Amino acid sequence: MAKLIGCGYPLGQIQPTTTTTLAPVLGDLDPSFSDGLNAGFVVHSNNVPPASSDTINGIAVDSGGNVITVGISQVGNYPSEKNYAFVNKYKADGSIDTTFNNSGVITTRETGGPDWDDQFNAVVVDPSDNILVAGTSNSTNEGKIVIRRFKADGAVDPSFGGGDGLVLASAPAGYRAIAMVQAIAVDADGKIVVTGSATAAAPFGDGDLMVARFNGDGTPDIGFGGGMVFFEGAIETKGNEYGYSIAFDSSKNIYIGGQASGSSGMAMTVYKYKNNGTMDAVFGDGTHHGYVVYSGELKAGGMDYGRSIALDAAGNIWVCGFSQYYKGSNDQLPDAMALWKLNPDGTKTSVNIYTTATSEGADLAVDPSGKIIVVGYVKPGATADIGLWRFKADGALDTSFGSGGLISFDLVESSGIVSGSNADNGTAVAHDLLGKIMVGGFTGGAIKGYKSIILRYK
Repeated sequence: MAKLIGCGYPLGQIQPTTTTTLAPVLGDLDPSFSDGLNAGFVVHSNNVPPASSDTINGIAVDSGGNVITVGISQVGNYPSEKNYAFVNKYKADGSIDTTFNNSGVITTRETGGPDWDDQFNAVVVDPSDNILVAGTSNSTNEGKIVIRRFKADGAVDPSFGGGDGLVLASAPAGYRAIAMVQAIAVDADGKIVVTGSATAAAPFGDGDLMVARFNGDGTPDIGFGGGMVFFEGAIETKGNEYGYSIAFDSSKNIYIGGQASGSSGMAMTVYKYKNNGTMDAVFGDGTHHGYVVYSGELKAGGMDYGRSIALDAAGNIWVCGFSQYYKGSNDQLPDAMALWKLNPDGTKTSVNIYTTATSEGADLAVDPSGKIIVVGYVKPGATADIGLWRFKADGALDTSFGSGGLISFDLVESSGIVSGSNADNGTAVAHDLLGKIMVGGFTGGAIKGYKSIILRYK
């Protein structure tokens, strides 16, 4: 049985460094969101005994404006570290919600078996404010899909899974393990979709794209290709496919954003599945059918990585990630955040590459006005800062936001809890009920560890 642990948290006062990238009004931190020490943001440690390093992988907001984050609490260091999956809940003002599991925190480990590591990579709140989280429980050679559903107070939902609020699914014949589950989403019928990758059995042992759909009670939806479908061959048969994010259109077709690799490199990919689990052959880039492959955006011969996908009201497809070019120490370019805009049929409209500084995009969302928010990191110097970009509907940077369309945020620890030369990274973004931007991520360093950080912008 998985271990469920409620943990307390220590807080250290963090102060943002002086920066010229914050706009006077639009894009300012919201001071009404606070942990009691820091205005506009919350810094948190789950402090899984004896000490943990915490990183946020997903963020969501419920109907009451409460903020839910999920991620990993790592105890110890490689190669003997232990990973705990966590769910944290905060009130709309930023304070920890102690009505949630009596502590505001739930952590799990050993869901798949004795001494298995857990991690949550994604979270979604359903219309009843139940919290669905997804991730993986894995041992050295095996991994399983983990989906948990909690009620708003943190109690497990007995109507989901086997009465314990848990779905634990293994890879079918032909696959050694579920390597990773990266995203979860709920469609208009209340069905649950997850995506990630699965490790194929011999002879190749490559990673294939995995998409699975479950009914609202957690049972497999067999009408979706038997419940779980796989794909390989976007670049080559022996390559690897990764699903990182999920979106739906008005017809409940499923779009998976991710990437594929092969001997020729890495490419951003989008896959489109019909409601029955088959690929939509009409969707494509002119060469491929059912999926698209785009690479070499920064420079011909370079690699491209897809991280997050969303559809706007017109059905246009937006994907963020980053572009990379490296052919040796004398022939390379810094990583650059990339935002792709695709037509509903998969053909490319535009791609915006941010080359001002080393940067990557990790997550995106379409705001209530139809503008695109991308979060990730930007590295203007020796350490990374949280990067937050806003784009217009045509894919151009919105220069009215922050400084030229970018807000960067750098944290400096004054009390010694986090290293002063800390790195900051934005990993997840969402909007609250008023359209304010919620950013989840982590701050810290490899020596003293990381802490979760949540920021709210006007």
